[in-house]
Amino acid sequence: MRQKKPKRYLSTVEVAERLGVQRSTLGRYKLPTPDVMIGETRGWTAETIDAWNEARPGSGRWGTAEK
Repeated sequence: MRQKKPKRYLSTVEVAERLGVQRSTLGRYKLPTPDVMIGETRGWTAETIDAWNEARPGSGRWGTAEK
């Protein structure tokens, strides 16, 4: 029988690293709903964070207005 690989969730520290910001900066963001809660600890999949980051207003597109 083949064992399933455990699902990997990102912590707030890992989310901050992935976004290239300080962990304290995350408090200013409206992060997506966590994919998992373990006690009071939130966790997100990389896919959830990447999709949220791509869709959020101003996500690195400052000064790139379409002409």
